[in-house]
Amino acid sequence: MKYLAIAIVFICLGTAAAAQEGRFEKEIAAFEQQDQQEFPPKGAILFTGSSSIRMWKDLKERFEGYAIIERGFGGSQLSDVTHYAGRILLPYRPSKIFIYAGDNDLAAGQTPAEVYKEFLEFHKLITDSLPETKVYYIAAKPSPRRQKLLPAYKDFNGRVAKFIKKHPCNWEFVDVFQAMLNDEGVPMRELFLEDRLHMNSKGYDIWENLIRKYL
Repeated sequence: MKYLAIAIVFICLGTAAAAQEGRFEKEIAAFEQQDQQEFPPKGAILFTGSSSIRMWKDLKERFEGYAIIERGFGGSQLSDVTHYAGRILLPYRPSKIFIYAGDNDLAAGQTPAEVYKEFLEFHKLITDSLPETKVYYIAAKPSPRRQKLLPAYKDFNGRVAKFIKKHPCNWEFVDVFQAMLNDEGVPMRELFLEDRLHMNSKGYDIWENLIRKYL
């Protein structure tokens, strides 16, 4: 009976791993299909991460004149970006990467320390694989819907910012967090859609202004 219980645990773990493995397969396969039709130019600027990147509908228009690769997939966590990097980041040899990830991780219950560990793994992967690529890590944004998580976001952002400041080679921290708070330190409601989580054009205006100086 003991061995049967152990076997069931391993089966469940295997099933969970398989589900995680295939969770974004449709989106990743669609990106690969795009690449087969027209592979992005080497040295382009790549944006990746969760829905804040995926839902940035006028991203290319805002940064007209630059070769932009959009590889955001909604609901993703930092570990997902790392997992799929070999398929949707590394092959392009981008000159710059802007990544937004960590928000969903914290919302899913991970601690700032756990998500920071994921960041370190991503940092090592990109630094080892793309040593010439400049990387811009966008801070976890404050949103009205996840306002109770602000302390966790501040903790995580602080860890990442401190690490990048200590190891600045080709990495920058883009602090959108502070820019999206009002004078009382509360997320500005006018920057968000009705779901109070995803940004509207005013929210993306702030992001554009902060990102543009790195282009």
